[in-house]
Amino acid sequence: TNNPGVRRAIAKAIDQSELLKVAIGNPEFYKTCHSVYPCGTTFDNTAGSDLMAKSSLDEARAMLRASGYNGEKLVLLATTDIPVQSAMAQYTADVLKRIGMNVDAQAMDWATVLQRRTSKNPIDQGGWNMFFTWWEGADLLDPVIQFALSGLGEQGAWVGWSKDDEAEILRTAYAEAATLDQQKQIAAQVQARAFEQSFNVY
Repeated sequence: TNNPGVRRAIAKAIDQSELLKVAIGNPEFYKTCHSVYPCGTTFDNTAGSDLMAKSSLDEARAMLRASGYNGEKLVLLATTDIPVQSAMAQYTADVLKRIGMNVDAQAMDWATVLQRRTSKNPIDQGGWNMFFTWWEGADLLDPVIQFALSGLGEQGAWVGWSKDDEAEILRTAYAEAATLDQQKQIAAQVQARAFEQSFNVY
């Protein structure tokens, strides 16, 4: 998952509506949203969102082959004691196996996930590739508040430690923008970059 091509293939494979149906169940309590900002809020936009809005296992398989993936193991930390996250892990492990990934879904409680996700070791030494969580909408409202969009790498990005200089240039430009229209334009560019690199997958 250090490979952006692999991450894009994963994003293309996951059908958000199916994921939510499995994890939440009652459609009264969820809705699909293909923006990295909460739908219906100021910076909600569609830039780059076709990657996830139109899922396809066939396209995901082709993208995975094109990425150079060669059967390397993907370690998925599968939470057992939070039903929503457990369902997400089971659904995703199945989908990724169907596109040809070598998935090792390791069952553990959330406290162990929180401890394990701090590891930067290789997967054969306690490292990991994927886990599931969720955010409050208030934590996702713009490119600066939403620290999962950070590209600061080990100097300050969220777990996964995404390193992306272009993302940081855009986030700085957003912070320095003089008008709301400029902020909206830059927020859309940040989103497009986030989908292009698919760090944190969304």
